[in-house]
Amino acid sequence: MAIELAGQVVSFLQFIGVNRPDINEDKVRELGSHVRDFAQQVDDTHKDSTATVKQLRDVFGARVAWAG
Repeated sequence: MAIELAGQVVSFLQFIGVNRPDINEDKVRELGSHVRDFAQQVDDTHKDSTATVKQLRDVFGARVAWAG
C-alpha cells in the first residue's frame, strides 16, 4: 500500500531539507513484477531455442557425418 503524504507535509519536509521522492510504491512494485515476468519469459524462450538448436545439430550433424 502506497503512503501518500499531504502536499503541505511534503513542502515542509523539502523546506527543512528532507527530500522525499514523489513516487508511488505500488506502481514500482507492479513494474518490478512485470520485469520479473518478462525476464522469466526471456529465459524460457532462450532455453527452448537452445534445445531446438541442439536438436537441429543432432539431426543435421549426423547427416553431415554420414555424407562425409
